[in-house]
Amino acid sequence: MSILIGQHEFDGPVVNLADVPPKPGLYAVLHKQNRDLFLLDIDQSDNMAHSLGKTTSKLDEKMVVLLACDSRDRRKIILHELLREFEFEDEAATQAAPARRTETKAGVARAI
Repeated sequence: MSILIGQHEFDGPVVNLADVPPKPGLYAVLHKQNRDLFLLDIDQSDNMAHSLGKTTSKLDEKMVVLLACDSRDRRKIILHELLREFEFEDEAATQAAPARRTETKAGVARAI
């Protein structure tokens, strides 16, 4: 089975963390709630088995999916692309504070 994250097809979910290969690639940790999947974490590694062994101890309500990729530069490009895509999806837009004037209407400088 595969899961599409952004425009990239990740393999999985991994049933057991012992099944994660010690190869370079990207991994994503997802949370399954009813029929929905939520992205909890995504990263890249030279050794996915080692990295996932440190970050995820149990797969109770989590799913791990993998994208093998030997090129470190390509992994970083994909990771940054996916982080940008998911970074602000749920956050409300914020309005910038109005610019402060450094002088009065009379043209006399004032401290802010």
